[in-house]
Amino acid sequence: MFDIAFLKGLPAQVRLTDCSIAGKAIVLERVWTGNTMRALLRNTSDAAVCVREVALMYGNFPLAASCPFYSEGFHMLSQHGGTLHEPHNIGKYGTDEEFFSLKKSPFSSDTYTAYSLMLLSPTQYDRALMAFSSCNKFMGEFRFKNSYIEIVMDCEDIELRPGETWQFEEFIALFGEKRDALFEKLAERINENHPRRKYADIPFGWCSYHSISGIKAEEMYMQARAMHTRIPELKRIQIDDGYQSYTDWLIPNPETGADMKKMCARIRAEGCEPAGYISPFTVDVRSRLFAEHPDWLIMDSDGKPSQEHCFNRRWYVLDGTNPKAVDYVRKLVRTFHDEWGIRYFKLDFTSYGALPGVHHDPHKTRVEAFRAVFQAINDEVGADSYILGCNAPIWAQLGLVDGNRATNDIFRDWPRVGGNMEEITGRSWQNGRLWINDPDGVVLEKRDRSGVRNGMYRRAICDLTDDEIEYHKAYIVASGGVVTSGDKLDDISEKNLDVLRRMMAAAGDAAVYDDDSFEIGRIDRGQKHIICVFNHSDDIKSIAVPLNARAHVCDFWTDEALGKFEGHITLFDMAPHSARVLTLN
Repeated sequence: MFDIAFLKGLPAQVRLTDCSIAGKAIVLERVWTGNTMRALLRNTSDAAVCVREVALMYGNFPLAASCPFYSEGFHMLSQHGGTLHEPHNIGKYGTDEEFFSLKKSPFSSDTYTAYSLMLLSPTQYDRALMAFSSCNKFMGEFRFKNSYIEIVMDCEDIELRPGETWQFEEFIALFGEKRDALFEKLAERINENHPRRKYADIPFGWCSYHSISGIKAEEMYMQARAMHTRIPELKRIQIDDGYQSYTDWLIPNPETGADMKKMCARIRAEGCEPAGYISPFTVDVRSRLFAEHPDWLIMDSDGKPSQEHCFNRRWYVLDGTNPKAVDYVRKLVRTFHDEWGIRYFKLDFTSYGALPGVHHDPHKTRVEAFRAVFQAINDEVGADSYILGCNAPIWAQLGLVDGNRATNDIFRDWPRVGGNMEEITGRSWQNGRLWINDPDGVVLEKRDRSGVRNGMYRRAICDLTDDEIEYHKAYIVASGGVVTSGDKLDDISEKNLDVLRRMMAAAGDAAVYDDDSFEIGRIDRGQKHIICVFNHSDDIKSIAVPLNARAHVCDFWTDEALGKFEGHITLFDMAPHSARVLTLN
């Protein structure tokens, strides 16, 4: 294993846009304070230079190519795992480069790219966590191939002017045995640089996306009445995408049956709180915003609005370095807050705001563009509202959100349920430290989304088994975060309403897992412990759960007493894709 002395001894390199290496007049200074490092880049010449990137450290590490690792992605839909020799993407949509058509650096074209942090685990008792503990201006990358690793600041070909100095993001290196303890130390350092927003409580609610196709005002009112009558603890009705005309968030979709102001007032009259949805950076080609203000968008090299990195080919991207674009977002969220009474903002597809392109201010980075818009939202509505980042550039939003969607959208099938468990587990350390994790909706009824398609009312049956639903329920508890029902509240069973209540009561702390199998996760509640046990495999499996002391064990969902156990409790013959949640007293 390596140490701080090893990192200090690694070389650095300033790489320019013309694919050359900077000369002596471009001075890189690395300043170490204990296990953290800040680097400064200074142009001492009388000519500007365009900087592609800076390798803060690079070289061959004393690690086997078979060393397991875990890294973040640039955005919500991507994480990375595997080994240094055989890395793989965690998530349905491929790597960040594949999803957003991001180009490989010519300096590192044959390496694998991860973002923001890298946990190396040569053994389960000897780990190193390297990370960027700030993200104000530059995006941090980890590029590697086998034991060769580069720790890079992406400078985006921005011009470093004569006499100008850039301060790069803080880098930290941590060493130890316990995965969660290392991440806890990283979170503490991040919070020093980006003080965490702290909403008063963990928000609960119901979201239209998982059970209804499209937004219909009368359906929203029906769900509000059902919530108020049957499970008022949920409190919020999330009016998701579809209420608006394209990406004109203040222009109603005529098919909805009411505008947002009327819908919010009616939902409030039914005894619930309306929750709002905006995708602040995306601009649909069919929208009025695109027709009237194409100059507010990120451009290509020819000065035309750019779609180069947009997964959705109907979208363009609002430029956060353009003051007029930022003022537009300010007006938008003020309307939601002041006129419609919204105090919960789901901000979706926000990673688009941190994509590359030609900005209005050529000296600003994509991180600065993103953070300018989110800071404006904080300034306008942040004092009394919950701000949720969704499909977000994970690190760029540090300190600017109350909650973060940590997984892909949930669907009622095993690939999505199993995949979302893997995604939320990698980010479980963030819950309650950086923000409140959002594991997406809870889907308990065996029904898919309902609605009218081709003139016919549709309500499909899902293909999740009972065991897979138990698995889904268990990872929601283990996440410790937001509970959002995705079933229609007017016909969900009383049994599943009780499940939701138990999930809400357990929310707060994420499970800490015994080892890297992530089979056994523990939530410590003082005299009462919750243990989540998962069989991730496709085979029947018995799992022995170690106990620290003699304990009275019950089923979490039913309170059924399972007996008193000492040393361990074995859950025999757990079905494939199943889970159990236990309470210990």
